[in-house]
Amino acid sequence: IGQYVQPGAQLFNMISSRKMWVIANFKETQINDLKPGQKAEITVDALGKAKLEGTLLSFSKSTGSRLTLLPPDNATGNFIKVVQRIPIKISIDDNDTTMLNRLSVGMNVVVNVKTN
Repeated sequence: IGQYVQPGAQLFNMISSRKMWVIANFKETQINDLKPGQKAEITVDALGKAKLEGTLLSFSKSTGSRLTLLPPDNATGNFIKVVQRIPIKISIDDNDTTMLNRLSVGMNVVVNVKTN
């Protein structure tokens, strides 16, 4: 109440609880051999290093630094090349509901993609 919506403003997110995924932030120098459809192994730190299988779904069209609330401004005169992170969505293929029910938003995972 009392606020106006501007064109293009995000109002809410709709998330399906039927399919779970993780967002992995790979360095831009690591994504040369990655493409949608490749298999990945996801290790969940909080679940005793449990391993889950996944599939690469999509690549973000923007780096993580461009999607932040306050993006960095590197126009200080120093022209240092900073490697950016690219968010990649990976679906979890595992059907073990006991393990999937223990996952929470914000957990740390390690992702290994099978490139060969």
